[in-house]
Amino acid sequence: MRAHQLAVALVLGLPISFVRAQYTLKKTYQGSSFFDDWTFYGNFDDTNNGHVIYLNRQDAFSQKLVSITQANNAIIRVDNFTTLPITSPTLVEKRNSVRINTNDLYGVGSLWVADFAHVPYGCGVWGAFWSTPTNTSINFAPWPTGGEIDTFESWNLIQDSHYTLHTIPGCTVTNPSQTSSAFASMDCSAGNPVGAQGCSSNSTDQNTVGPNFSNVGGGIWITELASTGISIWFFERANIPQSLKGNATSLDTSTFGTPAFNVPSTSCNVGSVFKPQSLIFDITLCGEADYNQTQTCASRGACLQNTVWGNGSNFDEAYFEIQSIKVFQSTTTASGGSSAGSTAPQPTSSAGATSSGSTSTSGALALLATSASASIYAVVGAAMFLAMLSA
Repeated sequence: MRAHQLAVALVLGLPISFVRAQYTLKKTYQGSSFFDDWTFYGNFDDTNNGHVIYLNRQDAFSQKLVSITQANNAIIRVDNFTTLPITSPTLVEKRNSVRINTNDLYGVGSLWVADFAHVPYGCGVWGAFWSTPTNTSINFAPWPTGGEIDTFESWNLIQDSHYTLHTIPGCTVTNPSQTSSAFASMDCSAGNPVGAQGCSSNSTDQNTVGPNFSNVGGGIWITELASTGISIWFFERANIPQSLKGNATSLDTSTFGTPAFNVPSTSCNVGSVFKPQSLIFDITLCGEADYNQTQTCASRGACLQNTVWGNGSNFDEAYFEIQSIKVFQSTTTASGGSSAGSTAPQPTSSAGATSSGSTSTSGALALLATSASASIYAVVGAAMFLAMLSA
């Protein structure tokens, strides 16, 4: 990172991660091979108390809950063709659905781009694209050890999607005004203290969910897991930056503008809190989502009896249509001097990143920017001085 870019960031009060980070393409999930490198959950929903059975790979394909369209897009859906009889509460029938996670794990220094044409919605429907560690050593530790990043989450007929981090205590949001979403919670802790739900914000763009999303041609979500912080961007199809169109093999985050969601490393030690992440899709029904949040759904009565049981056509819109998932690896170094991506193992080899500016210059600026005792005038003045020297 060049000194003049750091100077601009300091003068404007922007987190360093907003200015410049470069990535190269490492993995693509797309087309007929989309499902090749994913694990199917093959169990009931034991995490959100939803009324679904997540099918194994063979059953999910045979029942056509996963498929590839003629347009080469991947489909993940809830069973929308079976009529479930209304039974007694002691004989609760569950509807079939899908949960999958990538076999590869992606650590600090990774960025993934999710391109969707359709996202799930409807009364009782709770769909999500998220990430969390899935390796054995983390699974034996209590959630949310290793961290969780919810890139897309929506339920029932709400008018906006949600971004959330779930972490162990110690991570907070310190810059809500420098994002384009509305934060409902500033503490990222989950489960401890009891009832803590993580730091969450609502998208201010109502085209991120429901029929509105499909009507604008879909869009993309970008999730950056960097040593400088965690950021999420959303772009409707018509507003996708040129750098993300086509078959781009490299990205520069400075072209993305203000993220919808950001938690900087100054208030969350990303490298120690977040372990390598597996990307996850799931669609559950009812469960812990607030079924009564929208009037249309609340008027139908209990979620289970009036939605899950009965005609499968209730879930005709309960599916993801995915054009691609692309994972990029950092080729730049964080301003503090440590290589982005060096704090966690990667599924592919490290990019061997080095800083594009001088170590002494970026290190001095980082110290000035993070020093609690330095006055703002000293910081700005030093930044401008160093920028002029390097111009």
